[in-house]
Amino acid sequence: MSRLIFQRLWLAPLLLCTASGAWAQTSARMPCETLPQYKQFDFWIGEWEVTAEGRKVADSSIQRIVNGCVIYENYTQPDGYLGKSFNFFDAHLGKWRQTWVDAGGNTSEFTGEYKDGAMRYDGETHRQSGAKVLRRMIVYDLGPDRVRQYSERSTDGGKTWGVAYDFIYVRKNGRPTDATLQSGAHENHLEITYLANEGFLISGAGKKILLDALFREGVKGYAAPSAPAREKLEKAAAPFDSVDLALATHYHADHFDPMAVSRYLLSNPQALFVSTPQAVEKLKAAEPQFASLKSRVIAAAPKEGERVRIAHRGIAAQALNVHHGRNRPIENLGFLVEIGGRKLLHIGDAEATDADLATYELPKEAIDIAFVPYWYFLSDGLKKAVSGQLRPRHIVVMHIPPLNEEDDWIKQRGGWTKALNGIRADFPNAVIFEREMESKKFK
Repeated sequence: MSRLIFQRLWLAPLLLCTASGAWAQTSARMPCETLPQYKQFDFWIGEWEVTAEGRKVADSSIQRIVNGCVIYENYTQPDGYLGKSFNFFDAHLGKWRQTWVDAGGNTSEFTGEYKDGAMRYDGETHRQSGAKVLRRMIVYDLGPDRVRQYSERSTDGGKTWGVAYDFIYVRKNGRPTDATLQSGAHENHLEITYLANEGFLISGAGKKILLDALFREGVKGYAAPSAPAREKLEKAAAPFDSVDLALATHYHADHFDPMAVSRYLLSNPQALFVSTPQAVEKLKAAEPQFASLKSRVIAAAPKEGERVRIAHRGIAAQALNVHHGRNRPIENLGFLVEIGGRKLLHIGDAEATDADLATYELPKEAIDIAFVPYWYFLSDGLKKAVSGQLRPRHIVVMHIPPLNEEDDWIKQRGGWTKALNGIRADFPNAVIFEREMESKKFK
């Protein structure tokens, strides 16, 4: 062995140790520049136009300062209102914190965490007048050039909550052309298409989800998809092509059919199907080719109060245990799904009360759209569950039969027309679909 080779071999471990030691020293000296937890909020850094309902309302400059340990917000409105915030990761708490001060002397303190593609804060605002306001805020990463900041407030100690603001940030640098902006504004909408009963197609941000849509004849007295719509659906023909997630809350025939599910999965190789163990067992028994589909089928079995988390093709979903009658042996899932920066909750045929739902602390989720069966609006106790636990911005009322189908129970309430008018009066944010393939867009 030559002396030169020997020297290189002898020096290599020393150089490696030196480099490793230098990295460790740098990490200890500047943790915010090297450790991943300090970079979770970097998606907010940049120069932004802040918009609400498509119009500009402010400018915001978000910078990393103090060797990357602070995300520094500078917010300015054309009317002169302005404020600044320090956002930082607190290593002792293992949480993110924000301190906000505006030009009116109002201050806010938040604590939270980065989870499921968003920074999620809870806190309170102290007004210059001395009043205290409870606050919730979520900052969603919608991609390289868009961020959504959604906030709610409560002035009665958390009994009721209202929207404080709902902003979309559009990056200024390399800002899209007008045509691209229009396209982006369109993509920021969620489109909901009704099939039948509790079946819906959700489209937004280039993603698609089917909820309780893959069934056939259904149950007498409730809406079922027509033969043409069902054929198009099971063949994964437009608009049912490229669906990412297919979800079924339970195995009843007006929500799920094993052959409809298997045929759809064979037609669309990218789709993942999630339902209860009871439904998956029926699929397994009915489909001879189940072995070829098994990798794209999940049987979710959360215990009450637990969540099963699912991530597929950029969609984050959670399965919740919401019972279909406390003493009935029917497994029923609620699905909490994020798509396009919006949060949706579909509770299937739940009969869970206000107290049952409280275990999930759903008000913290800032639900944008809740899909809720009609019986929740015809009982004072279940109405409380909607207003007290779900608190959505929009409600889709579902499981409504054809309006000429009136049993004794609904006749005692004056018929479907009167019942639905009452729901609209009590819940002005309620939406009712009436026709197969009817679509509505939600901001």
